Parts: sequence; C-alpha cells; structure tokens
Amino acid sequence: MKRMKNKFILKALVPIFTFNCIIYSCSKENIASTSTSTKCTATKLPSLMKSIALNDIHSSAGNQPVVAIFKFMQELESYEAAECKTLKPNCNISLNIQNTTAKRMLFDYTITYICGANTWQYQNYSTIEPNKVLDLSEISNNCGWITAGTISITSNNIIFE
Repeated sequence: MKRMKNKFILKALVPIFTFNCIIYSCSKENIASTSTSTKCTATKLPSLMKSIALNDIHSSAGNQPVVAIFKFMQELESYEAAECKTLKPNCNISLNIQNTTAKRMLFDYTITYICGANTWQYQNYSTIEPNKVLDLSEISNNCGWITAGTISITSNNIIFE
C-alpha cells in the first residue's frame, strides 16, 4: 500500500514539475529578451551658450552704447543607439537679458536665428529694472546649434525711465 501511495504521489508530481519547468523557462526567456533589448535613453550633450549685446541705435549721444546683453543657453539631448536615431532629440533654448544701464528699460525686440535652412524667430516686449537680469526661461525648442548659426536682435523702441 505504501508503494502504491508513493507511485500515486510520483505520478501526480511529474506533471506539476513539468508544468513548472515550462513556466520557468518561458519566464526566463522573456526576462532575457527584455534585458538585452536596447532602451532609448537620451544622452545629454554639453550646454551651448552665446551672448549678444544690444546697442541703442536711437541714442542721441552719437555713439551706440550697449544697453542690454542677451544670454542664450541651449540644452541638447540626443539618442546614441542606432535603433533610436529616428526619435526626435530634446532641445531647448532659454534666454536671460541683462540691463546694463542705470535706468529702468522698456523695449520691444525680435530675435532671429538663421543656420542654413534652419530658422526661428522670437518676439517679445520686456521691462527690466536698472542693472538687473530678466529670466525668460525657454524661448525655443529648435535643435539648431546656437553657436553655429547667426543670431540677430533688433529693437524698434527702447524707452528709459
């Protein structure tokens, strides 16, 4: 009777053991294939910076003094893996404007970026206190390198108070 009981237990355990082995091997294959596939993770590139002085072309003094400095900073992220190259890179350009005068300045301005066929434009009106910096945060998400292209700044009206 004891021998029959052992055979019965053995016969009952063999299918369970086999089923567990199949499940284990399948789950192990899934884990292996998941861990070997490439994940598209963006790589941060060095930040780019460019400063441009704005001269007051309407100055009555005869010369064109620098009244503001536009400081551009660009953050770039790219995908290195070949299968991720189709993903759009992450880019943003932020701007700080420093008033270099001892007077409150109100002015309009247009920023134009050109690098071959890659262009963008930003227009705004700002008020900046004397000798202060205005942080405009992100003004563009264009991926053209600011150090490679031409950035021009024009202003029609600069008012000092």
